[in-house]
Amino acid sequence: MFPNTGISNLMLADTIKKTMSNNKADTTSWNSAQTKNLILVTAPFIFITTDIQGKIRNVNPAIRKIFGYYEGDVEGKPLSMLVPELESMEYAYFTQVSTRGELEMFTADWDQGEDTLAGDAITIADYNYLERFIYGHAHLTSKSEIETRKSDGTPIWIDLTVNKVIIDDQSLYTIVITEITSRKEKEVEIVRLNEDLEGKVADRTQQLEQSNEELKQALKDLKAAQENLIETEKMAALGDLVAGVAHEINTPIGVGVTAASHLHDETEGISLLYSEKSMRKTDFERYLKLCRQSSDIILTNLLRAAEQVKSFKMIAVDQTTEQKRCFPLRKYLEDVITSLRPRLKKTKLEVKIECDLALTLETYPGSISQIITNLILNSILHAYKPQESGQILLQAFQDSSKCHIIYSDNGRGMTHEENRRVFEPFFTTKRSEGGTGLGMHIIFNLVEHQLKGKITCSSKLGQGARFHIALPR
Repeated sequence: MFPNTGISNLMLADTIKKTMSNNKADTTSWNSAQTKNLILVTAPFIFITTDIQGKIRNVNPAIRKIFGYYEGDVEGKPLSMLVPELESMEYAYFTQVSTRGELEMFTADWDQGEDTLAGDAITIADYNYLERFIYGHAHLTSKSEIETRKSDGTPIWIDLTVNKVIIDDQSLYTIVITEITSRKEKEVEIVRLNEDLEGKVADRTQQLEQSNEELKQALKDLKAAQENLIETEKMAALGDLVAGVAHEINTPIGVGVTAASHLHDETEGISLLYSEKSMRKTDFERYLKLCRQSSDIILTNLLRAAEQVKSFKMIAVDQTTEQKRCFPLRKYLEDVITSLRPRLKKTKLEVKIECDLALTLETYPGSISQIITNLILNSILHAYKPQESGQILLQAFQDSSKCHIIYSDNGRGMTHEENRRVFEPFFTTKRSEGGTGLGMHIIFNLVEHQLKGKITCSSKLGQGARFHIALPR
């Protein structure tokens, strides 16, 4: 009997009986048994013993606090009255189907107290729910967390442990039940918080992915706009070239037209004298002299115009197409300078070329033209004041693996910051004077990307600028 409860405890009685049979029933033993009994009475967990059919025989007072029942309310009742979920639980060891179509389970060798499994196959119906609970976990001591209800219907979570023991050749079950509602609520809260966190992380990830896509699109649009600006800059340079060449060839053609018109008038005059039979020898000699002079003037100026047109044609075609070919570098550099003569004539700059006549280069000539054009225009705009005298030097040579083009001027030079940022897109010190900041960036892209070369700039304020271009042969 539990003290002050009227409930017997077979396990404690068995302990006491064994103690007395061993002639050790002294005061210390009794006090020890009473102490164990007191621990069970005051324990915060429920301790239950049932018979082999699962009917409750003993229970401690903790059942009052946990389930709201008194001890007498449940004595003699099946454990499933407290935990009805036990009768409906399913276990993995009852899912094997034998050749006879029966659900199989394996019983433990109780006599030896081992967990080894024998081969007796039987059906679920042969065992009550407590046996199924134990055998379903395949262990002599089985444990589960179960959600059930108190006597008033309040939901509750319990930790239930079942152990099968043998006393005086009688099998019985001991059950320990601990309330874990608070822990499960915390677990549920943790799960909820984790789900909320995962949801927030998912939302944030989606926002970041969307922002990333927007940034990619913005970068794509920026690159497209930059390419359009570069093409616009190239076409603007080509337009300047057309206007300059048109102005340049206007003079020789005009002189040629004047000489041809004068020759035409003189021819009409000598024809009239000849038809009137009044032409003298001196008239004819004067006419022949005029013819030679006019022919020389017309031929010289037409050749000059043809040279301008030829240079313009080659440079213009190269700048508007991307065809790779082999060409003599010095002659091509001279053609580029010729195409820029209209701009250079407005300055006091002298352009000098140092390059071997035999040096050839197999690459994209349009890119070379664009690079040299932009470098010269950059010097005109940034390196010198209007009508300031200066020198521009173009040097070209080759070694075993590369062709080197060195462009230098003796202009104002650059500060350290300007030199560092010279190839950045849209960087210019003359935006108010029409600078776009794309000229040097175009040069960098042409050298590094299209020509697969390298370009470096070295400059100090007051010491001019030097650009070194190394191209693969």
